[in-house]
Amino acid sequence: MISPAAPIDEKSRLEALYSYDILDSIPEKEYDSITKLASAICGTPISIITIVDEERQWFKSNLGLGGTSAPRELGFCSHTILDTEKPLVVKNALEDERFKDNPFVTGPAKLEFYAGVPLVTGEGHALGTLCVLDNNPREITSEQLEALDILATQIVQLLELRKSNQELSNSKKELKESFDNLNDFANIVAHDIQAPVRNMGLFADIIIDEYKDLIDDEGKKVLGLLSENAIHAREYIKGVLQYSKATHQIQLDKETVDLNAFFSKLIRTTVVPEHITIKISEDLPSILISKIALQQVLTNLLSNAIKYSNKENGLIEIDAIEKKSSVHISIKDNGRGIPKNLLSKIFDIFYMVDKDDALNKGSYGIGLSIVNKVVAKMGGSLSVDSSEGEGSTFTVSFPHPKKD
Repeated sequence: MISPAAPIDEKSRLEALYSYDILDSIPEKEYDSITKLASAICGTPISIITIVDEERQWFKSNLGLGGTSAPRELGFCSHTILDTEKPLVVKNALEDERFKDNPFVTGPAKLEFYAGVPLVTGEGHALGTLCVLDNNPREITSEQLEALDILATQIVQLLELRKSNQELSNSKKELKESFDNLNDFANIVAHDIQAPVRNMGLFADIIIDEYKDLIDDEGKKVLGLLSENAIHAREYIKGVLQYSKATHQIQLDKETVDLNAFFSKLIRTTVVPEHITIKISEDLPSILISKIALQQVLTNLLSNAIKYSNKENGLIEIDAIEKKSSVHISIKDNGRGIPKNLLSKIFDIFYMVDKDDALNKGSYGIGLSIVNKVVAKMGGSLSVDSSEGEGSTFTVSFPHPKKD
C-alpha cells in the first residue's frame, strides 16, 4: 500500500475547508439525494460524499458503506484530491500498487472498484470527493464520469450556499447584538442626559414658585422659557430614542387587516377637535400586513393632519385603493399645506417646516422620519402631495397581490 502525499496547497486547503463548517454536520437530504443518484447512474452499491480532513476522511453522505469516517492514510479519496483536474479511477484495486494490500480492499469491506471526482472550490482547493465504489472490479464509462463531475459541481454549490446562509445568520446575530448594545448605551446616555435637564426645569419652576415676589417680570419670563426649553429638550431626547428603535423593535408579523374596521377603531380612539370632520371611504379593502406597524404609521399621519389643521371647518379624508399588486392608503387634509420647495426635506429627522412648531404644536421633526423608516422596512413607500394653504395628501403604498 502506498500512502497518499499531502496536496501542495494543504495548509490553505484545510483553512478553506474549515471555513465551510461542514465537518460532523448532521445528514442533509440534499446531499443524500446526490449520492443516491450517483449510485444509480454508475450502477454501484456504494456512493459517498467524502470530506478530507487533516487526519481523516469524513462522510457527509454515505450510501452503502458502514461508518462515518476512515483514516486519511487508508482512503482512496486522499489520492483523488492530489489532482484537481481529473477523476481517479481504480478498476481493480487488487492490481493497483497503491491499494492492493489496503485493509478496505483485503478486509470485510472488500472494496475493489473506485471512481472519484474532486470537490473543487472556486479558489481551486479540493475539499473532498464524490465517489462510487463496488465490491468487484468493473468499468466506468466517460458519460458516467461526466455525470459524476456534474454532480460534484452541484455539491460544491450546495456547500457554498450553506456557507453563505451561515454567514448571513451569523451577521444577523452580530447585528442584533450590536443593536442591543447600542440600544442599552442609548438608554443609559438618554437617562443621564434627561436627569440634569429635568432638574433644570424643576429648579426653574421652584424658583418661580418660591421667589415670585422677588423676581421681576423679565426674570419670570426667562425662567419660564428655561422651564419650557427643558421640557422640549426631554422630548427631543425621547424622539431620538424612538427614531433609533423604529425599525428594530417594530413587529412585522403579518395578518389580514380589514381597513374598514381598522380605521373605525382608529378614529374612535383619537381625540378629534369639534371643528374637524373625518370622512372614511366605504368598502375599503383588506390587506395582509403587520397591524402593529400599520397602526404606528397611520396614527402618526392622522395625528399630523389634525395637528396642522388651520381651517375653521377642517376636513380629513381617508381612502384606500387596491390595485393589481399593491394597496395605496391616503390621508388627505385641507390644512396649512407644505411649500413645494420643502417637500423633499420633511422626512429628514428634526426637520420642521415651521421652526415655531416645537413651541406651538409640540412638534420636533421626528414623527415623519420614523414613519418613513417603518414604511420602508415594511417593504412599502411613502409619498406626499401638498399645496401651501390648501392642504396635504400623504399616501402609503404596500405590496399586496390581488386575489383573482
